[in-house]
Amino acid sequence: MSNIQYDYEYIFLDNFDMTVFSNGPVLDIEMLNLVQDCVNRINNILINNKGLRNLSTFVHYNGVTYKVTVQIPSRYS
Repeated sequence: MSNIQYDYEYIFLDNFDMTVFSNGPVLDIEMLNLVQDCVNRINNILINNKGLRNLSTFVHYNGVTYKVTVQIPSRYS
């Protein structure tokens, strides 16, 4: 568990979803690229570690901390 304070959490199921991103507080292209990159990196870790079902990381953008979480539904286990 982490004690990192964050202002908003993006939660994706399986892959990047523009709808999830669009519901967030920042909609510019730089933030979009940061979040997509995080989701891709997390997916690479989850694909190569079948026992993991979810993983999170943090993005710092314009002095604000955002949590990015990817969850893999159990049907893929």
